[in-house]
Amino acid sequence: MNESGLSHAAGTPRDESQHIHKRTTREMIYRNAFMLFAKRGYNKTTMSDIAKACNTTKTLVQYHAPKKELLANLLMRSLFELIESAMSGATMPRKIDSLEQLYVIGFLHFNLLTQNVSMEPITKDIVASRKLTERMIDTEIMWIARTSVQARHRELSGETSVPIAMWSSFVNDQDTLEPHIEQAVVAGQGGAYELMHHEYLHHRSPDPGALTDLSYAIFTGLSGEDHSEAMHGLPALHELRSSTAVRAINNEAQSMLTALLSG
Repeated sequence: MNESGLSHAAGTPRDESQHIHKRTTREMIYRNAFMLFAKRGYNKTTMSDIAKACNTTKTLVQYHAPKKELLANLLMRSLFELIESAMSGATMPRKIDSLEQLYVIGFLHFNLLTQNVSMEPITKDIVASRKLTERMIDTEIMWIARTSVQARHRELSGETSVPIAMWSSFVNDQDTLEPHIEQAVVAGQGGAYELMHHEYLHHRSPDPGALTDLSYAIFTGLSGEDHSEAMHGLPALHELRSSTAVRAINNEAQSMLTALLSG
């Protein structure tokens, strides 16, 4: 109700204007938070810093993002959205199956985390924190579940061309990951992030290929997914990730990430 005691009807121009204003404010907060994370790292960026960058109040920032962790989660989710966008319409050197597709997405993900100069300060802070690493893995689980459900819906509708995430068998009737799949994701990604943190502690740059191989080996070992065929062997996967197509996808995703972090 407004000050006169009257309620504005839903869908009025004023409602729409308020909705657009809130969305614009929220996007401004997210964008400035990502830029500060890239410049200072996650740990050294405060909610007050974000408010100052937005020329607004800390209260308003916390209205849209009650905790700083939420902003980190949103950035992690954005990485997968960038990968999806870069992969859409791309032509692979050969037809790949769902496990190979998962491998390529993992390789692109680890490249964004470790091979982008703007992302490095954020990545170091996240993998050094057990809490933030757990949140990142939760974000990945939700993304895999969502795209797997979408794949299942495409299959049920008779659609044969699925450009991304063909893992319909990963989810149950409640549209969540099967427990053994979730455990495999946690173990695979958790192991890779621990290795990443170890490399940073020893002042070495993590190898995205080695991280992908580790995560993939743990995932396939625990999930029970069939990876016995020759096409799933590491030599074939290494050839795939080195292909012109995957390099082009990676370059496009890297460019989009740099733009996102630089405003």
